[in-house]
Amino acid sequence: MKDRTVIFVIILAIFFLYLIGNYLGINSQVIANRFCEDSDEGMKVYMPGHVVSDLGTFRDRCNTGEKSVREYYCEEDMKGRERVKSNFIQCGLGYYCERDVIGQDDACVRN
Repeated sequence: MKDRTVIFVIILAIFFLYLIGNYLGINSQVIANRFCEDSDEGMKVYMPGHVVSDLGTFRDRCNTGEKSVREYYCEEDMKGRERVKSNFIQCGLGYYCERDVIGQDDACVRN
């Protein structure tokens, strides 16, 4: 019985750490690089955009279900280095994510 309790507590702790990480944005993707430029200047899901870094180009993309966007953006770390980060951001009420027909940058648009 004691082993089950310990396993339960560990699983519960991992779950809460995951939730806290999502809330603080810690679980967003971080890609190390030397420079970073964001065409839509930040986390702006209503504007099509992309990030260019020394590692390549990262385009804002619709997530499965067309209700959110994987938004790429630049952020400075604690040591002053530019980083590419991304988060899944829900489109607002009355909006959906529209895929660009040419394969460029996706964004949330009004229904």
